[in-house]
Formats: sequence, C-alpha cells, structure tokens
Amino acid sequence: MAFAARSACFSRIFATLLVATTCACTPQAQERTPPPPPVLEAPVAAALPAAEVDLGEAFRDRASYAEVYIPAHLAIRQGHYDLVVHFHGIPKLQEDATARANVSAVIASVNVGTQSGPYGAIFRQKAIFPDMLEKIEAVVRKRPNLANVTRGRLALTGWSSGAAAVTALLANGFGKDADAVLLADGLFAAYVDPKRKTIYQKTLEPVADYVERAKRGETLFVLTHTSIPTDGFPAMPDTTGELLKMTHLEKKAPKSEKGPCSSKVLYEVHEGNAHVTGYDGMLAGDHISQIKHMDESEFSYLRDRWKAP
Repeated sequence: MAFAARSACFSRIFATLLVATTCACTPQAQERTPPPPPVLEAPVAAALPAAEVDLGEAFRDRASYAEVYIPAHLAIRQGHYDLVVHFHGIPKLQEDATARANVSAVIASVNVGTQSGPYGAIFRQKAIFPDMLEKIEAVVRKRPNLANVTRGRLALTGWSSGAAAVTALLANGFGKDADAVLLADGLFAAYVDPKRKTIYQKTLEPVADYVERAKRGETLFVLTHTSIPTDGFPAMPDTTGELLKMTHLEKKAPKSEKGPCSSKVLYEVHEGNAHVTGYDGMLAGDHISQIKHMDESEFSYLRDRWKAP
C-alpha cells in the first residue's frame, strides 16, 4: 500500500536535499499489468578472489530510472562485478560513502521524487526492476575492459522515502536475488487503528522474512533510524519496534553511545547478519546525517561481507 501522506517536516527535508539530485529524463511510471518478470541470475553468494580492473577514469551513464556510476578501479571476481542499487539521495553521497568504506562496486542511484509514493508505485510493477538491471549491465559492458562481465552480488539500499522501493521489491520476491538490504532512516508502514496506534504488519512481512534470512547468515540486513516524530503514520522507532517484534529480536544497550555527528545511540541489535541501530536525533540534520554516514553505519557491514578472502 502507498503511504503518500507524509508529515510536513519530512516533506521539507526531502525537498531540501533532493533539489541537487540529478533526476532529469526520469521515465514516467505507467500503471499496467506487467508480464511475468524474467528469472534473474542468482547473485554470487560467497566472496571470490578479486582482480581490480583499472578503467583509467570513472564512468557515468543513465539506465532506466538509475544514474550508473562505475569507479575508476573496479573489483571483478571470476567475471562478476558487484552492484549496489540505492534509492533516494544525491548520487555522489552513495558513491563517496562506498569509496570511504572500501566497497568496490558499480553504484546505481535511483531518484523518483521526494515522497515514498512514487518509489512504491513504480517498483511494485514486477517488470521494472529486471529491465533496469539489464540496462545497467548494458551500461557496464560499454567499457572495453568490462565487455564480458556479468552481475554478481546485489545490494539494495535506501534512505528515507527510498525504502518504499526496497520494500516493494522484497514484496515482489526480488529479495532472493539480493545479497544485502541496507536501510538508513527509512521503513514505513501505516496504522490499522490510529487511535490505538496498531501498526499494519502486512507491509513489513517481506522485510521480516528477509531479516530472518539475515539472522541465519544467508544475507545481510542493516537498518538505522532516528527518533524524528511523525503525524498520521508510525514514526521510525515504532515501525522498527514492530519489525523487531515480528522477528523476535531484542534491543540491547549499545557498546558506545556515540553516533553520527552529534547523535546518540539508544540501542543496538545484532543477531547473525541482522543489525539494527536506533539513534536519538529528532531534527532535519539528524535525518540527513543518516545518508551522509552510510559508510560507517551500513556500508562497513557490506565491505566485511563482500571482502575477498
């Protein structure tokens, strides 16, 4: 279900940051009954010996809804490149964050507005994502040194309203193709009963299923959130609390209370490859710091999972 009704505070935050985001030539979503999606090639599950390809310079292009960034030095494992598809936020932020975290991968940044509604509406269409992956691969293979490579491991990442796209993809079954799901201050649901603040669990069920796989070590799941209050829909602490209840995960006191910028860590959850961290920030700057510090909070886990043996 779409949750387009966001608080005025969140809308201002989204609009402020996305002004600088390159979203030109974004295709318009068309509601239709799509054909069955093609079967995606399963990602490489384990780290393989990597060889770094020197491309001379970084490369940018567009592929469907994504702005694709290929770093000047890209790790190739037995003919496969790793791919991070990030939803919502200035592309350079993801590119810089993965570089600081030493994650060598192709980065595809998707921006389709400031609200969660368009992200959910577009990526609930089952044919959209496989088509986008094919177009991303075509862009990668334009490079002479990468003409014969194929996609290996896939990470789905999102900040803020971009989480709606990740949730939609998990609901459509694409979680089986994703080796990692990383969410920064973005996981939304609705109330079944606003007066009692009963949260509608069905939206969270695909995420909970993925968390269970991460608990078993099959995948990686990382979620961080602030404590920003909301009006008309559950705030991140409440939605995350519901997810933890559904997956039988318990909050624990943090090893360190120091978070990004001036924020304070309230609790941590670590079980298998499932990691959740809650912060006390309640301002726009705290929300924006979540994407600016994904190298520390999210991509560091991905680096450790994807690093060569």
